Amino acid sequence: MVILLAGLAGIWLLKPGYFNMHDDGQMIRQLEMEKCFLDWQIPCRWAPDMGYGYGLPLFNYYPHFPYLVGEIFRVFGFAFMDAVKYTFFLSILVSGVGMYLLGRDLFGRLGGLVSSAFYIWAPYHALDVFVRGAMAEVWAMSIFPFVLWSSYKLVHGAQFRWIVFLALSWALMLLSHNLMVLIFAPVFVGWVLLWLVRERSWFTVPQILISLVWALGLASFFTIPVIVESKLVQIGDLASDYYAYFVHFASANQLLFSRFFHFARVFPF
Repeated sequence: MVILLAGLAGIWLLKPGYFNMHDDGQMIRQLEMEKCFLDWQIPCRWAPDMGYGYGLPLFNYYPHFPYLVGEIFRVFGFAFMDAVKYTFFLSILVSGVGMYLLGRDLFGRLGGLVSSAFYIWAPYHALDVFVRGAMAEVWAMSIFPFVLWSSYKLVHGAQFRWIVFLALSWALMLLSHNLMVLIFAPVFVGWVLLWLVRERSWFTVPQILISLVWALGLASFFTIPVIVESKLVQIGDLASDYYAYFVHFASANQLLFSRFFHFARVFPF
């Protein structure tokens, strides 16, 4: 049933052709990731064709995981356009599976199915895929439920496999979207504290901390350069002009009726 829900939500991604979205750089990023593999540049750092042909250290700062997933489709011979579309589709399916697992343990199988349906069909989820084309963010959203589920299982069972699963989930989060990690971290802390207090299982705190340390270690090839070398790039423009958050507030018409988020009130394109 989760596969059916994901299929209905992402059916347009399985049709021929491309779709208009805000971030049209997905295919070039997939190409640059593939060139890294062909050049044995692992982990990927340098994108030789970007920066007006001069190249730039794209993957020193831009998350790896979604494009590693895309490479799976490339290995099987899919075109770059199709690899991007199928990677988007797979993120929808993964998010549904994760939310089903979490909802099933909290509310039973029916509750898991309802939770999965609401998560897959959330308006912002569709906006991220079909309007913004936010590959990294949508993959981070697909991993949210797995982080919550594995931490819930760890607090309730303190089994080694959940230590590993939580570490892997957080590592994939760190490799998916930097800002979503910052946004999600307080939610995670509140979630864990809720169950620690409710179940009185404070003895699992060391296991949770071990998982987080392992996650940071697994993702360190990306997270450490992002932190240490951020002073080497200009990031001030990321919160001004087009990238200022207040520019992208949608009107009531855009929220309720329009299917085209063009933000024409500020930028006429």
